[in-house]
Amino acid sequence: MVPCLSRTSALASTIVIVALLIATPGAAQVIKKAPPAGTFQLRADLKGVHPRLHFVAANIPALRARAKAGSAFFVKRMKTAFGSYKGKSVDVAPSHWKTYLYGLWGQLAMNLLWIVEEDVAYADTAKSWALHYASRTDWCPDADKTDDLIPHEVMTGLALTYDIQYDRLTPAERKTIRDKLKQLLDWQYQRFFVGQYWTQDFQNNHMHNRIAGVAHAAIAILGDDPSVDVQKHADLAYHAHQLLADWMPADGSTHEGPGYWDYGFHWLARGEALFAHATGKPTAASEHHANYPYYRLYMLTPGLQNTYRIGDTGGDGPASNLEAMLPSIARHKDQRLHAFLAEQMSTNEGGFYQQAGWGLLWYDPSVGKEPYDTLPLSRVFADIDVLSARSQWGAAGTGMVFSCGPPGGHLMQQKKEAGATTYINVAHDHPDQNSFVLWAHGQMLAMDDGYPKDKKLTAAHNTLLIDGEGGPREGTGWYQPFPYAETAFLRDVAHSGATAVATGDASRLYLHGQRFLRHIAFVEGRYLLL
Repeated sequence: MVPCLSRTSALASTIVIVALLIATPGAAQVIKKAPPAGTFQLRADLKGVHPRLHFVAANIPALRARAKAGSAFFVKRMKTAFGSYKGKSVDVAPSHWKTYLYGLWGQLAMNLLWIVEEDVAYADTAKSWALHYASRTDWCPDADKTDDLIPHEVMTGLALTYDIQYDRLTPAERKTIRDKLKQLLDWQYQRFFVGQYWTQDFQNNHMHNRIAGVAHAAIAILGDDPSVDVQKHADLAYHAHQLLADWMPADGSTHEGPGYWDYGFHWLARGEALFAHATGKPTAASEHHANYPYYRLYMLTPGLQNTYRIGDTGGDGPASNLEAMLPSIARHKDQRLHAFLAEQMSTNEGGFYQQAGWGLLWYDPSVGKEPYDTLPLSRVFADIDVLSARSQWGAAGTGMVFSCGPPGGHLMQQKKEAGATTYINVAHDHPDQNSFVLWAHGQMLAMDDGYPKDKKLTAAHNTLLIDGEGGPREGTGWYQPFPYAETAFLRDVAHSGATAVATGDASRLYLHGQRFLRHIAFVEGRYLLL
């Protein structure tokens, strides 16, 4: 229950003490016009050859060796998740969730399993699914459907099958897939310029989904048919991806919440890997690239099998789509993240379901391991003003997360203030300023409301109402931005060992309140003082 205070209440003097009673143990423009022709340049040795998207034919012996050794886990996960679909035809409507499976997850798995196990039945299955989606006309292009997420996953699946199985496809089959990809590319190209909710900034999952789909489709068919010119599509995708480095916060956080990290961050990681391979030069190794796995790690409770519900996070279980961490771990040789991932591979196999195939391509077992419990027990994500603290990394620990930041984070708000965009997409944020969540005794003692799709309310969080009112723009299913000068922020943060203190300042949020400071102290994992 959220306390409701009158404007005459002395907020600063309100103190709540909870005894846990446990044993001590940068400014870029949005896309307003097409980038210059030739912005994307395919590596010279990849022109006219297939496969080329993420590997070449010369890499196949190494992939097969890796599948029997360091990356055997990912082969096993692909077979466990999708092996039973071998030989099956697509049997779902285009809007069914399994379209993701038939359109991409399973296609990638079937193609890679064919390569490493040399079982042609896998290849035949992937080809039949690709031709199915390339031949049917009831799912794309259409304004509503094309602006959804599924079509861009199917674009990627079609592109991968076309690329990997190029020599197995007949000229007619290649043309069928190539024509569908060109149709989708033409439709999607113009959508980047029409001011959609996802085109105004580069931090939302819909932008990452589009970039990955357009990039895979364009690069797969680039130059294969002189009458099919997709250079401008590749240019646009590469230009958009380059802008990401300037838009993504250095702390690695996502304002959309850890649930959306699980759900969609693989799109960003996939685009990064594709462009690094296809151009021969990785995009800027920003601080975000090094730190984004840490955001997901610190949004896990002690024991690492549950998630703090911050932003639109529908469940509180373990992390998923963990393969998205692999490019960062490999590039930055991060031994503690590698140790965390290795533990998850043995305790959370379900976290490697949808995108397991990328693990075969991205996992670098040569990166050493250092115990992740040597990491600090607390971390501040300064862009979104979130503090995560715990008494220990093990399951017996206690932990809390305190949130008091601007919707969208400081970087996006500042870009909007500077005129880099007129709108930022904060639909997955919540009116949760000065709220906290608390984990102890193996369960969530104070929780967030998760992912409401009808109303996002301040009253659903562990914070305060003043005269019965919460913060601005609450009450709808999709949160909306408001002026940066009216947002909340975190200050006076200090943390050491299992103790962390901070002050959240939400004074600017409320119409009827002059000042709302919340002081929070997490003391050795034994007390939470508010």
